[in-house]
Amino acid sequence: MLTMTATSSTAPPMALRTYRFLRFGVVGVILALAISLIIEAAETRCWQGSISAYYYTPARTMFVGTLLILGLVMIVLWGKTVVEDSFFNLAGLLAPVVAFVPTVETDDTRTCAFRGTLGDELPDQNATEKGLITAASRAAVENNMRTYLIVVLVVLLVFLFVHIKGAHTDSPVAFWVTWGTAALLFAFGAVAYVVDSEWLRTHAHNPSAYALFGCIGVAVIGVARDKWRGNNQLVPPEDPSRFWAVIYASIAGSMVLGLAAVFLLAWAFEKQLGDHKIFLLEAVEIALVAAFWIAQTIDRWGDGAPRPMPGATAEQTAGAIE
Repeated sequence: MLTMTATSSTAPPMALRTYRFLRFGVVGVILALAISLIIEAAETRCWQGSISAYYYTPARTMFVGTLLILGLVMIVLWGKTVVEDSFFNLAGLLAPVVAFVPTVETDDTRTCAFRGTLGDELPDQNATEKGLITAASRAAVENNMRTYLIVVLVVLLVFLFVHIKGAHTDSPVAFWVTWGTAALLFAFGAVAYVVDSEWLRTHAHNPSAYALFGCIGVAVIGVARDKWRGNNQLVPPEDPSRFWAVIYASIAGSMVLGLAAVFLLAWAFEKQLGDHKIFLLEAVEIALVAAFWIAQTIDRWGDGAPRPMPGATAEQTAGAIE
């Protein structure tokens, strides 16, 4: 059923309220990003070739802020299963990289004119001002990525310490796979930053964005599977729900079909859409992420906090890392 009632939850009221506001917040920031892009497009009478290219426009703060909030919430919210929790954690780890390392100057960023420091459009011949903007973005990448790598290292070490100290976890293998993958991503980023930060600046954005959406897609598939089969590992066990399984599976399928459809349309209407195929692809995928989030908010309206794990204290449950 699609009704959202507060009486169906056994979660503590404060936890339930916090949980719901976090979920609403994700939808809110995606909406805010969309509004920001529309305002920018209306003022310039031009759409950039990709959403990522808005890093070089006045919409930059909203673009970066949205990805940071999405990343944080995907990590903070408790996944009910190993697949869901692990892949959302990895997606959350990648989101700041997509935000901090902009797409390089390509056809995507040249679809519309660069915006100057006063918000005015820069003609193609004004190479000096464009160079200043690019240099400023390079300095921002240096600062932001250095900070982020330090924070990720601290978080990885803290999680490792908590786990070794005996925090309860349903699946030790899943913990080590997730933690190990995150550690490898960190190690790759750290080495790339130290050895050749310019290479990191020009190559990290696209692979991180692809991996981000890939992790979200796998998590959605995992949620659909668990809804179809039910989950006896939860406390209390969760019964199968064909309705929600179909909803989630449809969203996951649409993420794949959307990829194919956008490139097919770009091929068929190359003159009209060719320069904006990446923008359309990103818009479709982000819209589907929002659709998933809204659906799951309705589905899990009464959750709020994880149930205690069998044989574990409340402290152990709260400290578990699946």
